[in-house]
Amino acid sequence: MLLDDGTYERTPGREQALKAEGVVMIVWQIASFGIPALATDGVAALLVYVPVVIEENVERNRHGGLGLPWEKLLQCGLEALSGRKGRFEFQMYDPAWQNLGKVDGTNRIVLNLLTTAYVKPLTTTGTL
Repeated sequence: MLLDDGTYERTPGREQALKAEGVVMIVWQIASFGIPALATDGVAALLVYVPVVIEENVERNRHGGLGLPWEKLLQCGLEALSGRKGRFEFQMYDPAWQNLGKVDGTNRIVLNLLTTAYVKPLTTTGTL
């Protein structure tokens, strides 16, 4: 699910990237998708939704810009963000991606990812 809070169009650097390279990738507003595990000592596993928006200014990207169409960027994003990355393990959310269409010459696609974040109170050794 992708919701707009009215500030998306003012994302710093977005317009410049679309004009220069023709593409931009933005980690958008993360959201809590629940707590799948909670221990009595306060340690918790939080399921976090991480949307990554790919935007392509088709005319610029494919004629003098980065030169990678959104389909290739999507594939690279899926490959790069699958599996364990440092302390986080990413998994695809269903649907793994959504094509939000083309508006004013700009394609907009969103990768839907989940990760589990662990929270441990400062006073516990943790049991999770």
